[in-house]
Amino acid sequence: MHALDGRGDVTRALQAVQARAPYAADELFRLVQGDLRTRAGRLRRLIRRDPLAQTTVLVDDAFLRLCAERGPWQNRDHFYGVATTTLRRLLLDLARHRQRRKRGGGQRPVELEDHVAALLPDADVLIDLDAGLERLGALKSRWRKIAEMRVYLGLDNQAIADALDVSLSTVEHDWAFVRAWLHRELRVGESG
Repeated sequence: MHALDGRGDVTRALQAVQARAPYAADELFRLVQGDLRTRAGRLRRLIRRDPLAQTTVLVDDAFLRLCAERGPWQNRDHFYGVATTTLRRLLLDLARHRQRRKRGGGQRPVELEDHVAALLPDADVLIDLDAGLERLGALKSRWRKIAEMRVYLGLDNQAIADALDVSLSTVEHDWAFVRAWLHRELRVGESG
């Protein structure tokens, strides 16, 4: 995103895309491409050995899917939330494809780090983590949101607190629990 472009520019471009204005998608892409590349770059490291997971390929595919859906997006933050989910789904599709190609193989111990980029060189672990996040979300949706923001986006506790409009101490307490819970769930999954 260009430094001079404001949050309102993205919101106006989103509204124009939803209204099917001519060239609106081109303008929106110009405004959001940088942020999408940053997000895709973070997520791409999860399956770094897959040539189909190149940042440009992910951004282009995600943007095409987003434009096909045409919202309704409430604002810039809502759009980026949907975009991050779309990127994550693309990576999960790639991971599942890789897993189908792989026939068996031994599991290795998994350590849950603060940022998953260093954690997940293996598509199987990405799929297991996503299943764990689904189970976590069934317990409490805020716990899943915290885990997604921390693990997939690499946000710190203060940024998460701001995004969720909760106190820093709430996020710190929740993240301590969520981290331990996910660590246990991933270990249980590998022994089962």
